[in-house]
Amino acid sequence: MPRILHDSWRQHWLGTIKDKAVHSRDAIISVGAAGDPWQIPWLIAQMQHPELARVAGEAFTLITGVDLVEHPLVQPAAPSPTNSKDPTSGLPWPNLEMIVAWWETNETRFQRGTRLLLGHPITPDHCLHVLVNGYQRQRAAAALELALIQTRMPLFAIHAPATEQQNLLDVRDILQGCVETATKLWLERDHAARAPMTTLPELTELDSRLERQLTLLREAGDLGWRCCWDSLTAHGRPGAVFTAAATAVSHLDDAPFKQLTDYINTTPDMARELIAALGWVAPDRLRGRVRDLLASTSPLLRHAGITVCGFHQVDPGPYLDAALKDSGLRLRACALRLFGELRLQRYLPVLRQHLNHANETWRFWAAWSAGLLANGRSLDILQRMVEHDAEPALQQRAVELLARAIDLEPARLWIRQLLLDED
Repeated sequence: MPRILHDSWRQHWLGTIKDKAVHSRDAIISVGAAGDPWQIPWLIAQMQHPELARVAGEAFTLITGVDLVEHPLVQPAAPSPTNSKDPTSGLPWPNLEMIVAWWETNETRFQRGTRLLLGHPITPDHCLHVLVNGYQRQRAAAALELALIQTRMPLFAIHAPATEQQNLLDVRDILQGCVETATKLWLERDHAARAPMTTLPELTELDSRLERQLTLLREAGDLGWRCCWDSLTAHGRPGAVFTAAATAVSHLDDAPFKQLTDYINTTPDMARELIAALGWVAPDRLRGRVRDLLASTSPLLRHAGITVCGFHQVDPGPYLDAALKDSGLRLRACALRLFGELRLQRYLPVLRQHLNHANETWRFWAAWSAGLLANGRSLDILQRMVEHDAEPALQQRAVELLARAIDLEPARLWIRQLLLDED
């Protein structure tokens, strides 16, 4: 119970159980599970009673992480043996005076109101550390905490054969390796897709290797996502956003994808990797994520949503109309480009309106899309942009379309004129 309650309710519940619990031992165990250093003075007071001392000492350790034997904070001569069936049998007997002195010295190290497990805030990484290095009852506590954090993972079985447990605990190392491999493979694939001599079979082989890594991360659920996020925030390497996005987009919970898009909003240079990941994932596995981007208040995310629609050859409908009214350079340019890529004839009047626009980028994409829609006037606009030194990247796209869209003899004359003008 104390592990799942919010702070104010947890304190109220602990106060109630300390006053009304039929067995004081239950109250002590609850305090240890709650993990709040605010309860330490009460725990120390329970150590005065021999029948409660050891369970209070265990709860003290569970919160603070202090090993009573190693420090040492135990009685030099243990009291006479108790019932061997007592669940506290085998636990050390705390030395009350030494523990009081230790707490007076170290109290300020612990932030009250923050739940702790063995002296550290409760995180997946710390729970895994306890599962590897803790005593059995501490490991049981870590398993419960981990199950509450990672809701799709089964409760870790601390009584299973040790080799099985070790194999499970090695999973995180395996998943971290998957993250690193997927990140490198995507960078390799991204480069190959842009290289002039790459063949389709070569891309297919790269894609297959990359998808194997991503599948492992998706199937690992919360732990797979956590490995992606930790790698992204710790290192921020190129390719890390792609791997994280391709994993988060298929997650049953909305939180990972929201966490990632919030990150993208603060690091806009990474948006290309988000777009690539959403273009990579099959449409039936996007779980409405692109619709969320299209409806976002962020122009950056709306641009990503529209671009991904182009990747999947999907008409965004009213979201395109909204993009045309946007004053942002990128978003409207993206919409104008998509009209041509998706052959949306209904927008031909809009494209014609933009053919003489003062903004060169909007004018170019309007002419380029209209050219794909077989509008002859747009080709004249593209020719003039090439002849009057438009932006190099736009010039190249214009030339590639013009050389294919106009008849062969006019194309020869035009190319000859370009060469003469260059001289």
